[in-house]
Amino acid sequence: MIAYYGNNENNSRRNLKCAICRINIDNKTKTYQSRTTFGVVCYNCIKKFSQDYIELILNIFLVYRGYFGQLKDHKDCKHSIETVIKDTMTKLKQKKLNIDELNTRLLHIVLLYGFTPNEYIKNLKLFLEE
Repeated sequence: MIAYYGNNENNSRRNLKCAICRINIDNKTKTYQSRTTFGVVCYNCIKKFSQDYIELILNIFLVYRGYFGQLKDHKDCKHSIETVIKDTMTKLKQKKLNIDELNTRLLHIVLLYGFTPNEYIKNLKLFLEE
């Protein structure tokens, strides 16, 4: 679902940021606004994620904070989803979380590093098969 915003003076003066990737939204005509979190999503994220994933990501960031790709350029980032999953699983297993919370927190970390939910699912399957 795409929400369209008019181009009046009030809208053009405000900096509207995408609730997923935090880039400034210059073209407000092709944005999505969640009905549950009211976060506004840019056109690039609309193209990148399904509507279900958008809602999931918005809810995860609402609870755990952060934004998509926040740690992508971090000096300690090895830019490997396999490494991120393995390291995070090791840390989270020590907290003795239930499987749903473990999965949600792991997805949150993966999103912070700029990996998509599809990449996460694919690599998690590979990790679990090892």
